[in-house]
Amino acid sequence: MKVFVGMAFGWACSRIFRHLNSVRTIKAAQQKNIPETEPLEFTKETKDDPHAHLLTEIESVSSFLDYPIGKYESSVFSAGGYKWRLVIYPDGKHISAYIEMIDCIPCLKVHATFKIFLLNRTSDNYLCFRGTAATDFTKSRAKWGFRKLISERMLRDASNGYIVDDKCVFGAQVSVVGSAASFIEISISQTVIISNNGFDSFLLLLNLYLGCLILCYW
Repeated sequence: MKVFVGMAFGWACSRIFRHLNSVRTIKAAQQKNIPETEPLEFTKETKDDPHAHLLTEIESVSSFLDYPIGKYESSVFSAGGYKWRLVIYPDGKHISAYIEMIDCIPCLKVHATFKIFLLNRTSDNYLCFRGTAATDFTKSRAKWGFRKLISERMLRDASNGYIVDDKCVFGAQVSVVGSAASFIEISISQTVIISNNGFDSFLLLLNLYLGCLILCYW
């Protein structure tokens, strides 16, 4: 019993310290209104028919890019029994694009892959950005995507055909692989991320340690 509790405590501590190392990065990204997630690798390919769950047109693209103070949120779409939307952020140099799970309940982990598309109006096909691995969407990590999807310079270049009449079209596709309950993962990640300073996290570790001692001698 003591060995099991010790292993559980060690695992919990490793999870907490990993989140602590990422809190500063997450908070810095939130100040820019751009979500920061673990880096996702992606591949690019061209498709004639993306079979997308969503295609959305952004109007007045020049204004959207020239004043990167906000974000674009698509309408909500359904895929795999869950609801999603596409969120796009400009930062002055690059376009970031994310898939967001809507109304994700606590303690639920949805394993999914996704693709993001950009229409080339000149050649009438789509540039497809596909993640190389599935990701876990949770209450605390409801957004996953690509921090530097495409440079604004490439997007604005008229020869690429992405912007026509000051409009461009993005798309999204989500494939749900599976889902499961994740009580420890959600509770730990949420607690650490909302902590205001290191002392709060120290108290969390202390509470976990005392709880393990009680179990050992119970």
